[in-house]
Amino acid sequence: MRETWRKTQYRHYEVSNFGRVRSHHRKEVYIMHQRTSKIGYKYVWITENGREYNRTVHRLVAKAFINNPFNKPQVNHKDLDKTNNCVENLEWVTASENNIHAIENGKELPSGEQHWNSILNWDLVREIRQMYAGGIKISEISSITGIHRRTISDVVNFATWVKNESFF
Repeated sequence: MRETWRKTQYRHYEVSNFGRVRSHHRKEVYIMHQRTSKIGYKYVWITENGREYNRTVHRLVAKAFINNPFNKPQVNHKDLDKTNNCVENLEWVTASENNIHAIENGKELPSGEQHWNSILNWDLVREIRQMYAGGIKISEISSITGIHRRTISDVVNFATWVKNESFF
């Protein structure tokens, strides 16, 4: 297969079907260095109208090469390798389809402390539940911990953080 290049939505940048990004900035063309995010995705820094943005390579490739007639919001790596950004390895999916694909292929979805966006840990969850069981109101727990009332409510009502139930 031959490497082909297509323009991105950013004026001075192109992306290839192999998952490489190049810049046409400042009269020279060069392949951009890709960094790896803390959750494993490759990304590049793009400058547009004097502002810098980091953009994931798989989304740049998908937007340039893969039609998305149903306007699906996520890009799935078919082989589960977040660094393999070849166009043949990518597809547009819903969040649900992405999760189903991961589970069907033996990948455990991160939850609790392992979730990339987690602000809580099991010790704090136990502490919040103990405060609530001791009669402290959700709004007061929120003020004490700096955690949003809705998050506190979800924790004390066992809507979240339910896998490890030895909390007292």
